[in-house]
Amino acid sequence: MEEKSIIDLIIAIGGDGTLLTGTKLYYDSEVPPILSFNFGSLGYLCPFQANDVDDVLDSLIKNQQIE
Repeated sequence: MEEKSIIDLIIAIGGDGTLLTGTKLYYDSEVPPILSFNFGSLGYLCPFQANDVDDVLDSLIKNQQIE
């Protein structure tokens, strides 16, 4: 039986490589939700830009829908 992870959320601040590295840490188990911010050069996998950090984290803490 697989143990449930104690991690509720991964916040990836970097670029696509940072996001992919976060998922690789869980290669043999369920990946927790990942909230990713693009601080890199490409960022096609990251839905939020660097200047969105404050607003997105504030919405997350207030349990509001993130857009």
